[in-house]
Amino acid sequence: MHEKRILYIDVDEYANCAADFTDSLNHYQTRVYYEIAQSMMQVVNQSIGVELKSYGAYKILSDKVLKSLRNRAVKYLKHESRIFYILQKQYRKMVGKKR
Repeated sequence: MHEKRILYIDVDEYANCAADFTDSLNHYQTRVYYEIAQSMMQVVNQSIGVELKSYGAYKILSDKVLKSLRNRAVKYLKHESRIFYILQKQYRKMVGKKR
């Protein structure tokens, strides 16, 4: 008996009108990618018996904003400065990183 190792996800279930596409037939709006990822997560959860977490749009957006601010701080502030230290400490607290 062979175990199924490939699962086909029909993108037509998620992208079914012109507004669901961006600049070509191979690129979709964020909502479509999110729904595909949700389906993939369900498959993984069923196959391994562990429930993976999903993050909402707010969490994803706030993470992107934090990373953008962090990258700018690293680029424009001296690493030895007090303001860099304070911002780094806050960043680590917000994302849950310990040093």
